[in-house]
Amino acid sequence: MQLKTSLKLVYQRVATLLSQRPTVAELQARKILRFNEYVEVTDAHDYDRRADKPWTKLTPADKVKRRSKS
Repeated sequence: MQLKTSLKLVYQRVATLLSQRPTVAELQARKILRFNEYVEVTDAHDYDRRADKPWTKLTPADKVKRRSKS
């Protein structure tokens, strides 16, 4: 019975520790977080970030010209 009680207390303590996040200042004081590891996340406009693929627009004649150049 005492073992169950102590396990329950340990579980509650661990759950409390895991649910509360330390502040940036606390992490810096404990030397867990350095200034260059801190990343600020901001909103950005949505736009298409895929690269342009010019080779998909080449005609068969353009492909032959490119092959003959190299």
